Amino acid sequence: MDIKQYVEQYVSVTQKAVAASGSYLVYEKALSGFNDGISQAEHFIPQVNSVTVRKSDGTLVDVSIRINSSQDVIISSNISLDGHTAVIS
Repeated sequence: MDIKQYVEQYVSVTQKAVAASGSYLVYEKALSGFNDGISQAEHFIPQVNSVTVRKSDGTLVDVSIRINSSQDVIISSNISLDGHTAVIS
């Protein structure tokens, strides 16, 4: 079973995107507030390789990103993250 079949069969996600891209899982989440967290149980990616945050126009945003040993992602910013999207792979 490839990653895409696994995601389609076992992962049920609402209002969020989980997709297989080559050999990577990619997860997107709309952010809000000044701090936002995404648990491993939410993004289903066993080993996080990268996290980016973008404005609605696609521009990259410089934020503080912490990935703990459980693969939970914590994003913090000095500006509101409303309207921004995190992309985890």
